[in-house]
Order: sequence, then C-alpha cells, then structure tokens
Amino acid sequence: MRGNDAGYGSHGAIQAIPMYVGRRQSEVNGVGANCMARLIMPSMRERISGTIVDISSVSRCIAGPVRAWNHGTKFALEAVSDRLRVEVKPFGIGVVVIEPDAIRTEIAVVAVEALRAASGSGPYGPLATAIIKSMANEDLERRKSPPTATADAIRRPVIAR
Repeated sequence: MRGNDAGYGSHGAIQAIPMYVGRRQSEVNGVGANCMARLIMPSMRERISGTIVDISSVSRCIAGPVRAWNHGTKFALEAVSDRLRVEVKPFGIGVVVIEPDAIRTEIAVVAVEALRAASGSGPYGPLATAIIKSMANEDLERRKSPPTATADAIRRPVIAR
C-alpha cells in the first residue's frame, strides 16, 4: 500500500500568491504523490497486488475563492489517480482516492495565516476577511471529523479483498 496526503494549503487570491508558492503546492499535492507511486509500483507489479491510496479533499468538488492552488491541485491529483487506476489494474494494483471533508487538525490555523498574509489587505482583503470569518465558525468546528475518521476510510480499502 502507498498513501499520499498533502498537509497544507496555499490560500490566497491567485494574483496574490507568488508563483513559487503555487509551484510548491503543485509539487506537494501532485508531483510528490506521483513520485511515490513510481517508487512503489515495481514491487507491487512483481507481487501482482497492492493498493495506492491518495488523499484528496472534498474541496476539489467545491473549490472556493482564494483557495485555487490548493483545491486545483487536489482536483489534478484525482484526475491523475483516475488515469493511474486504469494503467495499473492489469497488474492487480488498485488506486483509491479518499476525499475527507473538514478534519479536526491545525490546518485551518495554517490556512488562515497564509490567507491573511497573501490576501488580507489590498483588493482581496474584504473577500479574505469573509473567508477567514467563515473558517472560524463554531458550527463548522462542531461538524469537523476527528482524524480517525480519515484513518478508518483509508484502512477499509487497504484491508478489503
């Protein structure tokens, strides 16, 4: 089994995010995941079995403003995973994409700091302020799942026949 998960998001208006930050987000969410797949697939092909688990996000379906780099790279990871699934099926290898929603971790704090730094002032300031306020919503905090929910979602396809 191979699992991939990106642990941060480059939040901010596209115009406000430096290109090196967007590239780094692409490297983490896409290139890094595919490097891992390339490294592990030879042994999976030899065994004629294995499961590749990529961790995306439900946000790839509902991409919001000031999150294009993060959500776009999650969408790209899923597209590549869908193609990879077809390529490796003849070798007995499965590819599963897990799309967690909001999870109780520190990522929201990191995302708010990144958003505030990139777009908290200037022409995107009002939008960034509104997004930051929505991210601090107590109702949202109550709806967040514990990290074990994602762990359980990963475990199921790995142990399934």
